[in-house]
Amino acid sequence: MFLLFVINIKSMFKVLLWLKTKIEIICTIGTVKRENKGCHFHLSQNIYRKVQEFGLTVQYGTNENFSLLIRHIPALAFLPHDDIPSAFDELRAIMPEEADSILEWFEVYYVRGRVRRATRSGNVIRSDPLFPPSIWSVTDNIEYTFPRTQNIVEAWHRRWNTLVGRAHIGIFKIIKEMQYEQNQVENNIESILRGAP
Repeated sequence: MFLLFVINIKSMFKVLLWLKTKIEIICTIGTVKRENKGCHFHLSQNIYRKVQEFGLTVQYGTNENFSLLIRHIPALAFLPHDDIPSAFDELRAIMPEEADSILEWFEVYYVRGRVRRATRSGNVIRSDPLFPPSIWSVTDNIEYTFPRTQNIVEAWHRRWNTLVGRAHIGIFKIIKEMQYEQNQVENNIESILRGAP
């Protein structure tokens, strides 16, 4: 009985050391420069919601040219964020008048921001857009092969909630599940290194 208790204490100590290491890694990650990135799927979904809100659903569904031009808007995300404003201007030039409301909304919230005032010299001063192109441009994600959506993180979180099973759990249950999760991750890394699908 005492030997079993000592073994459990040793394994608990290993887990606590592992947790301490992970916490230290997380703390050092906090000092590294991070960038927030948006999800391309949600950008496209938001644009289609505006199509619905502005009453253009029928035209979008029946006029192939119109729907193709509207789909050019989320395609701007595949350009480098510095090139998006000029590409947006080119896109605006070929858009039909019916799409002006969507383009105005997109320009205010995603490209240039709201017009605050015009100076005497004719320059326009704008506030920053709520979602600047640097957030929703996916060129960096593609260049560095990052995922375009957060589905992997959402899937892991859902799996973790399934494993744990409830909101308030004890430390021993968390440690046990973290050990299981670590084992799963190590197995996944091993299979990737072996070239298994």
